[in-house]
Amino acid sequence: MSASCKIVLFWGLMLACMVVAAGPSEVHAEAPPAEASATVERAEVRLDAVPLFEVRGTRAYPATQRAEDIADRIRAIADDRGVSVSTLRVAEAEEKSTILVGERPLMSVLDADARMEDVRRHILAELYRKRIAEAIATYRADRSPDVLLTHTLFALGATLALAGLIFALRRGYRWLEATATRRMAAHLEGVARGTLHLFDASQLWRALHGILKGLQRLITALAIYFYLNFVLELYPWTRPAARAMFDLIMDPLRAMGTALVREIPSLITLLIVFLVTRYVLRLTVLFFSGVERGSIKMAGLDAEVIWPTYRIVRLLVIVFALVVAYPYIPGSETDAFKGISLFMGLVFSLGSTTVIGNIIAGYTMIYRRAFKIGDRIKVGDVAGEVLERHLLVTR
Repeated sequence: MSASCKIVLFWGLMLACMVVAAGPSEVHAEAPPAEASATVERAEVRLDAVPLFEVRGTRAYPATQRAEDIADRIRAIADDRGVSVSTLRVAEAEEKSTILVGERPLMSVLDADARMEDVRRHILAELYRKRIAEAIATYRADRSPDVLLTHTLFALGATLALAGLIFALRRGYRWLEATATRRMAAHLEGVARGTLHLFDASQLWRALHGILKGLQRLITALAIYFYLNFVLELYPWTRPAARAMFDLIMDPLRAMGTALVREIPSLITLLIVFLVTRYVLRLTVLFFSGVERGSIKMAGLDAEVIWPTYRIVRLLVIVFALVVAYPYIPGSETDAFKGISLFMGLVFSLGSTTVIGNIIAGYTMIYRRAFKIGDRIKVGDVAGEVLERHLLVTR
């Protein structure tokens, strides 16, 4: 073997040894921990629709299944009134803390559960024990005969109150209708005359009647809703339905309220843009009024092009304000808003091509000063005097 081959073989062996020695440590250093890379599944343990705490799960034992099993064991203990809550205790072991009732296990708290809550395992187990004891005591109290009898009396009282409220609403609606008929008939006639008979008195009266009827129905529906929510909340068996009804109404209201609070800075910005734009437009009117009166001299602006120029400037100011305000319009970043804006722009551009062309032609005639009011002109075979001149129509 030649000397050059020996040198190549030597350095090849050295390079292979370096790769073998460095490879495992680099792979180990770059590989993320399995637990950190995986999303920890969590589920709530509930008793009578009341959340007690959350537990984690694994692929073999999902969090929802674990939470349901723990809730079933707690419910079985709560139904057995022969078992005292004072017998709840925590048994510590090297790898877990077990919550027991006497010798019956309810659940185990693992080191992974403690790491999820960022507390020590025995502290977390004691917190779970106290929470389970309180839930069992509440579960039994809600089903005691005295409490059920008291809640039944509350339900009867609420039923009588609802019936009285519905009766009062009907009487109140009839009274309001009769009062409106007596006192507002002549007033509605005056309103109808004030609208140049666009609406007659009968139409206005039907609108007022619809408002009163809608108000009565709205109050009745709200009263029935709160009545059902109150009565269903009194009994532990129907409490989940009551809370589902409450969430059905409150979740959208809460979402709208949160969105409104979140959009307050944008709404303030829109208000500032609106006020500034309005102020600039007023200054623009004052400027061109001064040019028309002669108090402001501006070369190239005579009486014929002052207000057409004002309309162009006003359009530019409004377009600039819209461009500034667009990012702050609530929902402007959503795909739905962008799609609707694009569709409306496309429809407007396709439907107004002729109109925009005529407007541009009208401005061209004005700035070319082809003719003015009072001129005698001839268009084809028709001759006449120019009486009015607008962007789209010249008489």
